Amino acid sequence: MASRYREEILDYAAMTDEILYGDVAVVSVLNFEVLLATVESSAPISPAVVDELRRSAARRVHQGISLESLLHAYRLWCQYVWETVTTSARASRRDEREAALRMAGQIIEHMNVISTVVAQAYLDEAQGVWSDREVVRRDLLEAMLAGQGASERVRTQATAIGLDLGDSYSVVLVERATPADEDQLARSQAVQVPLRQAVEVIKTRLRPDGGGSTLVGLRHEQVVILYPTDRPGQLAPLRQQCAALASDVAGLGFVVAIGGWHAGPEGVATSYADAREALEIAKRAGISGVPVAFDDVLLEHIARSSPRSERLLADSLRPLRAYDDKRGANLIATLQAYMDAGFNLTRSAAVLSVNPNTVVYRLRRIRELTGRDPHRPDDLLLLCLGLKLESPAIRAGQTRSNAAATAPPPPRQSVARP
Repeated sequence: MASRYREEILDYAAMTDEILYGDVAVVSVLNFEVLLATVESSAPISPAVVDELRRSAARRVHQGISLESLLHAYRLWCQYVWETVTTSARASRRDEREAALRMAGQIIEHMNVISTVVAQAYLDEAQGVWSDREVVRRDLLEAMLAGQGASERVRTQATAIGLDLGDSYSVVLVERATPADEDQLARSQAVQVPLRQAVEVIKTRLRPDGGGSTLVGLRHEQVVILYPTDRPGQLAPLRQQCAALASDVAGLGFVVAIGGWHAGPEGVATSYADAREALEIAKRAGISGVPVAFDDVLLEHIARSSPRSERLLADSLRPLRAYDDKRGANLIATLQAYMDAGFNLTRSAAVLSVNPNTVVYRLRRIRELTGRDPHRPDDLLLLCLGLKLESPAIRAGQTRSNAAATAPPPPRQSVARP
């Protein structure tokens, strides 16, 4: 049965084996056992079984299965059971053929009861996650993420469900950070309750200042938020709101990532790709409690896409770290402070509590040890990329996000730190 679902239903084809065979197949067996018990004794379905079938339908909401696909699976289940019964009835035995025909009515009646139960449970769960006017149907969400928001078909679908689509959106992703040893089925089951709580926080925190509606959708176990932004400058309030959101959902085990701004409906696809990359970097670095914007990790993304990134790190930072470990010279800290302070010697010295001449001396020492001169733009860029490639490198982006959450947007300038 499970293999047939995967062959004929697109949503089930995207399922992992853990969910398909560890959850869906188990429910199919339970449903078959209930049917057999009903055929043998005419006993009603027990409340415990009904509750289990309801819970399974609720899980499908969070596994990215549409209601249409869920009911399609139950129809396939019914068809498969009926085919098995008719095949098992021997043609030479009239009583078996008659028994199979009598079972047809019982199978159909059972299917009607169960499909009503699971459909209502699915809708109840979906309604608990999304309010009516905030629903983004999965097909509409997929079309928006594919950059098709300007098409007549998508606009018509949006109008039909009461959505007024904007011209441009930035994508925000909220996803649970999964422990490395947690399997897919355990993840799916564990994420359901905190996911609903996270959605409630999202509704409260992400409210566009310039008008327009925030669109919220569910894609597998990921909350996708389309935040209306008509120009790059509108990312500042989005960052502030996401800072509060990330802080609120950190305790639920979720991380928050922000895609870049790209004009027009077709830009949603690029912003979504940006947000996914930022999300992976955040999860890899163990970021929690602050949002990670793609703009903050763009250099890291570019550097890590190069097969020579490890060599870059070795050539630029390891000699400095070895020197620091041996002499306590704080060359790495000086380089980081110099970068965070906008390459200003005076501010760097103030952060490090040293004389500006000391910063000049350390920068000269960095040049001697690495062959890279921090006063030359190309060499400075390579040294900064080396810092970005360190696992804690994303801290620079966190600093900017924290600053944006607590103050009006300042002139573009990083906050220095030792």
